Amino acid sequence: MKTKITAIACAAALALSMPAFATEGLTATTTSMETTSAVAEMELTLEEAQNLAIENSYAVKSLLRNIGNTKELIDDQEDLQEDMENLLKLPLAYLPGNITDDFINTLLLKKGYGVKGAETQLFVLENTIGQTEEALKIGALTAYYQVLLAQKSVELNSTAYQNELGHLKTAQIKYETGVITKLDLLQEELAVNTAKTDLDNAIDELEIKKLEFNNTVGLELGEKVKFVSGVENGDMTNLSIEEAVELAFDNRPESANKWAEYELKEVETSAYKSYYTSGNRQYKYAVEELEEAMHNYEQSFRDIELDVRTKYLELVKAERSLNNMDETITLSREALRVSKLFYEYDLATIQDVSDAETSLKQAEIGRYQLLVGYNISRMMFENSIDVGMPSSSTSSSSSMGF
Repeated sequence: MKTKITAIACAAALALSMPAFATEGLTATTTSMETTSAVAEMELTLEEAQNLAIENSYAVKSLLRNIGNTKELIDDQEDLQEDMENLLKLPLAYLPGNITDDFINTLLLKKGYGVKGAETQLFVLENTIGQTEEALKIGALTAYYQVLLAQKSVELNSTAYQNELGHLKTAQIKYETGVITKLDLLQEELAVNTAKTDLDNAIDELEIKKLEFNNTVGLELGEKVKFVSGVENGDMTNLSIEEAVELAFDNRPESANKWAEYELKEVETSAYKSYYTSGNRQYKYAVEELEEAMHNYEQSFRDIELDVRTKYLELVKAERSLNNMDETITLSREALRVSKLFYEYDLATIQDVSDAETSLKQAEIGRYQLLVGYNISRMMFENSIDVGMPSSSTSSSSSMGF
């Protein structure tokens, strides 16, 4: 009897301990999975993504390196200019015999062309840094919003697919009871297949956009990111186009860059005029290049104004398209409501309801696309009246030798 009681007690103790053990193991496993998921996914706001793009940019690092090299170049050119000035103070008999072999370069050094050229290069590079960072911000914003758009597309297509599955179940019941024909059932099966295809395509597109985003901001392609910012619906600018152009003239560095290049060309032209006569080919070339530098300076204002006006009109166009799409969505929702109402009274088919749902889904995706486009256009306009975008021609100054 004692043996039987002891056995029962042991069994009871074992049974009581098993749930606790199992629960403990399950909790530990769940916690481990949550920790792994938390570690594996990086949360990023839009601002953080933009900062990440700048931080990982080789272009910015290269510009900073060139700025450091150019500052050293200025010191070297100042030393060369001082040496040349001291050399030219010597009596003619003590001058090196080869100093007149390339007298133009001697004159340029004496007039400070090397120092001026290095300072101009530094000025352009420092301006380009700001433009490059703004371009990287716009690129990160575009890539970030493209992911959000792809996520929205997956969400809407998933809802549409579930709706079609529900319609198919209803159609199957109605077909079995003889309410609809085989053709009606086949049409609904086709609608389900189409919705599934759209959903699969949206999921694939989302993965592609995530890869493109990671590449844009400099993350590992396999990095998992949680996008925590949304697409804003910002207000239209209150600036008139004339005010915007004036702001751009004050803020953008292109004209200042061109003026610095013109002043550098003046020093070079002065040296050529000092050495050659007005009828000489080199003299004429120097004058023509100075005229071209002035033309480039004047043209820079026209280029800035053209850019601002273009970006402004693109922003207006994007806002108008967004407003028109809002009206389209309102009409699509009303069409769906009426279709459902007619269906309840057997005045419309389930296919009519499905078509109305598809139209609304497409309109909602289209609106999100236009909202993304509007935000990009707004940022491009704001950039056009601030520092502008880097020009490929600005990088040429970094290769100038002084």
